[in-house]
Amino acid sequence: MTHLQKETIDALKNEYDKNCKEYLGYGGCSFSVYHNPDNPMDNNIVVVSNYVDGTSDDLQAYYSVAIILIEPDGNRIDMKQHFNQDDVEAYLKTLHKIETY
Repeated sequence: MTHLQKETIDALKNEYDKNCKEYLGYGGCSFSVYHNPDNPMDNNIVVVSNYVDGTSDDLQAYYSVAIILIEPDGNRIDMKQHFNQDDVEAYLKTLHKIETY
């Protein structure tokens, strides 16, 4: 993991923590960091987070899942916006968890 990737993960974690605290009463959150040790050419890190994104007028929670690929230079790519779901799921299956915050 590069220094820029670590900084990006820390920034995402701060955003995540703020959101989780705001909606703490509505359910659990998760924040996991993954990499692909089986492919030395893949130097990307992936953050997968599950969180409450807001509430409806009748206080029903809106849940979101973010899947963010972090390149070695710290660039963030929202995998759900740039790749189809099957490709994202296939890629995620190749990854190994390296740290849970």
